[in-house]
Amino acid sequence: MSPIRGPEDGESEKIERLLSSGQGRSIKHVMSDIAGFVIEDIVALGAQIAIDNAIENGTPIDIVDLVNQHNEWQLLLI
Repeated sequence: MSPIRGPEDGESEKIERLLSSGQGRSIKHVMSDIAGFVIEDIVALGAQIAIDNAIENGTPIDIVDLVNQHNEWQLLLI
């Protein structure tokens, strides 16, 4: 499992600094690396919303599972 958690005290500012200096990676890039192909922007947005909701509700979420669900959905379309 690859759980995602919300930022702890002081981490939000550090994250913003890393992102602004080009050292961070977007959800789309992380998910694309896991999937092995570039995912669509709308998929990354949906994942970001799911991650934000999980963090807000204090529930676990697994990014690898999100990618696997997307891959399974893609296979159904073929």
